[in-house]
Amino acid sequence: MQMQKQGMKFKLIIEELEHLSEHGYINIQDSDKKRLIFKNREEVFKLFGGEKKEVLTPFNDYTYVWLHSFLRDLTDYLSQGLKENSTDMEEAFNKFYDIMSEYIDSEVDVYTSDLTEWLNDRNSNIYYLDEAHKEFRDSDNILGIAQYKAIEEIYFNAYELLKEHLNNKFNLEF
Repeated sequence: MQMQKQGMKFKLIIEELEHLSEHGYINIQDSDKKRLIFKNREEVFKLFGGEKKEVLTPFNDYTYVWLHSFLRDLTDYLSQGLKENSTDMEEAFNKFYDIMSEYIDSEVDVYTSDLTEWLNDRNSNIYYLDEAHKEFRDSDNILGIAQYKAIEEIYFNAYELLKEHLNNKFNLEF
């Protein structure tokens, strides 16, 4: 019975993640680019937006893309766990946390032109470049490391905010 109850919570959490990650794209005026938007934008921004939460930044398209990737990655990970009959939610979240760096790494742009475009997108991205330079002064991929640090901040902050949200919504304790 306990296993069945845990499985239902798993499914509810996966449904919540799918709900939060629903998205679409809009065209950016006077451009050939598209912007990712969340269909439940008020709810998503309430949960992840604002300066103190350090996840979603208005008009920073990268934060929206990376948050969507985080939600998708976690949903896929938990869905796989559900298929394999792993029903310990706390263990699943802890395991995802342990391998989150692999997901973050897969988000980093490969091409220097894309990394340079990211760096030039916002003055605040210089912070990540400075941090990468302090830690990895001799690296030949400082831009990639800087972007990794930016994505890492989004993922880890989103993880903590989401855990708190799920604990409150589904009366969990992990």
